[in-house]
Amino acid sequence: MGKVYQGNVRTLTIEINSPSSNVQKAMGSIEYGLCSKAHPCTVGKDPLWGNILKGVIAGIVFLLVVMIIIQLIIPLIKNKIFSIKHIKKYRPAENEIRKECPYCGDPMNAGEAVVMKCKHIVHKACWGDFGHVCPEYGQNCNEGKQDYFDISDPFSKRNKKYYLKWVLYGLISGFLSWFLYMLLKDTGVAQILGSGIVNMIAPNLTDEGSRALFIDKISSILLIGSLMGFFLTGFFSYIEEFRQKNIAIMGKIFLRAFLGFIFGFISFSLGSIVLILLKKDYTSIGFDWIPWIIFGMSIGLVLSIRTTIVWKHGLLGGLISIIFCFFTLYLMVGDLGYPALLIGFMIYGGGLGFSIATVRSTAEQYFLKILQGKKHEETIPVHKWMSFQGGHNEVYIGSGFVCEIQMNWEKDNPAIAEKHAKMFINSVRNVPVIISLEEGKSTVFDDRTDMKPGQEYDLFNGNTFKIGNTVFQYVEKDKS
Repeated sequence: MGKVYQGNVRTLTIEINSPSSNVQKAMGSIEYGLCSKAHPCTVGKDPLWGNILKGVIAGIVFLLVVMIIIQLIIPLIKNKIFSIKHIKKYRPAENEIRKECPYCGDPMNAGEAVVMKCKHIVHKACWGDFGHVCPEYGQNCNEGKQDYFDISDPFSKRNKKYYLKWVLYGLISGFLSWFLYMLLKDTGVAQILGSGIVNMIAPNLTDEGSRALFIDKISSILLIGSLMGFFLTGFFSYIEEFRQKNIAIMGKIFLRAFLGFIFGFISFSLGSIVLILLKKDYTSIGFDWIPWIIFGMSIGLVLSIRTTIVWKHGLLGGLISIIFCFFTLYLMVGDLGYPALLIGFMIYGGGLGFSIATVRSTAEQYFLKILQGKKHEETIPVHKWMSFQGGHNEVYIGSGFVCEIQMNWEKDNPAIAEKHAKMFINSVRNVPVIISLEEGKSTVFDDRTDMKPGQEYDLFNGNTFKIGNTVFQYVEKDKS
């Protein structure tokens, strides 16, 4: 009772001995296997809802652990590493007369704590007062920026990580895939499909044990691939369409999720065909990775269809994440059974989201191109100041010296305020926006809308706005 079968090769040996002597009458053995890694069988009672309850508890604990690691432990470690590397006691250079802090203007005194992240040495207190960024960052500095975590307010929007939503939605996708898999795995639909593939590829297979192993293995992964393809593609597409959620967009998200369902089914079907041709009916870590790798590549690619995800980012994310999922599945399931299977699904979903998001966040670049005015055709890289990762995240436009984009080519134009407009990433919605700052100073959005001061206007690739006689166009690009 309680013995778990996972498709591994087992040997059944039978000996027949005489009860009146030690003489052996007969002995024989046979190899066999039952079930699969994705569909383990337990001898005796193996209640469905008991397994689901264990899985839900395991999933919640795993989700909390991942969130704590991402939102607390990793940021605190980054803070500590930054302090060790860049916060020093100031030592004046030989024959140095006076060196001033670029923020407060006060002199640097020997022994004072200073930040030496870039060529501009800043008082530690001033660094914090300026938002943990060099006062010259974006203008005369490209390195002086800290990804700071405020432990005194751990739930602050400033501490929110760009990739957190991707990881969270990936974890939820893995959980939902597992939950439906648990409900559908024994309904017979997947077994019919698995049996159809086996009959089509190996119609002359007479070994009923081998046939049963193939059907069990294939039916399980076909169902898994279809469900994970649907939920992962659907949830990640939802993030991609973060700026508007009308009926047409929701329909588009559903269609892409259905496409992920189809791709998941096809990719595991192709992998299953390879396993049948290789005659790998038993569980084999050396060959069972084949359908999973095809699945990882397929889902990564389908996520790039008509989205801002670059195909190679999706492909790389899919491959990296499926490796972790596969090894979790094959090394952890064991006696842990279906809860371990859930962890594998969640690792894949969260890992895929993390892989894609981190690559994209370093690849995204934002520019202002001047379409009309004295600086016609000049391009300004505003991503130096604003990003999804937070930090300084402000781009002021105007005639004043404090602006990141100082419109000195129209410095005598009375229609332009010292701080006329501000661009930044809305940290709640992860949307780039622009705000007109001053009453009585016009900012025209897309040649038709006179912006209301203080109201946020979402920026899409190609939007234009006019300040004074200058027309700017917002442009999003990718490094590659």
